[in-house]
Amino acid sequence: MSLQGDLEFRDANKITFIGGSSNTLIDLTTGSLGVGVTGTSLSSNLHVAGNKIKVGDNIFSTDGPHARLPKEVPLKKYPEIAFESGKFDSNETTNTYVQAGYTVSASWSQDPDGDANPIWKAFNGITSETGMLINNINYDNDGNANTTGTTASRLSASDSTPYGEWLKLKLPNKIKLNKYAFTSRNTSNWTQSAEAGQVWGSDNDSDWVHLHTFTDSGFTGASQTASFNVTTNNYYKYYAFIVTKTFATGTNQYLCIPELEYYGYEEDPPAGDTSM
Repeated sequence: MSLQGDLEFRDANKITFIGGSSNTLIDLTTGSLGVGVTGTSLSSNLHVAGNKIKVGDNIFSTDGPHARLPKEVPLKKYPEIAFESGKFDSNETTNTYVQAGYTVSASWSQDPDGDANPIWKAFNGITSETGMLINNINYDNDGNANTTGTTASRLSASDSTPYGEWLKLKLPNKIKLNKYAFTSRNTSNWTQSAEAGQVWGSDNDSDWVHLHTFTDSGFTGASQTASFNVTTNNYYKYYAFIVTKTFATGTNQYLCIPELEYYGYEEDPPAGDTSM
């Protein structure tokens, strides 16, 4: 027995350490190693007959495949980010704002290039300020959206969307809508909030599908929140919030949406290789 030096096997093709029920094999022609195998053949460069490998304190199981966690796609709020001045790209001519893959646009804006009431504030996570505000020319003295004349607004006549000012959100990935929530204006002019409206979805910003209608948001004062559940099996990349009626009457028919939130499930991507 030698306690020092090298153990050399010259001109050998295979080394076998024979155990009681399994062997350790080294195939010198292919550079393969087998641990715990039976017989004298190896199926791969590293052939482990057991079901676990320990490296340091980590144990890796080979009895997969194992599904990635979480097993179910979680319910999330969208947008996942809060729009913030200085972080988005904007086009005030088209009332469009882009940040972190989300695009916000609207039929009209009271203050497209200012800091008081631009439409992106409907997605800034703050309910204690006015948020999105639309001028009073677009709703009649009873708070109903105009359906005729130059002030009438409609998202898509070809898809029979209702008349009313709209706020549109494009997401980075498709989601299946579960519910949506919006708030009333935070001042004594809370009647300028949405009383009735609809939510529509689209894959391509051209073909719109009706998802939900609310006829009474239930607001009775400032800084209140209305929430509605949505039942659908379809995923959409675009969502439009269309207000068909406000609480305001007379000459006070502005529309204000301090905050709008969508809750849904992101389209589950292909799992791919779920093994170790």
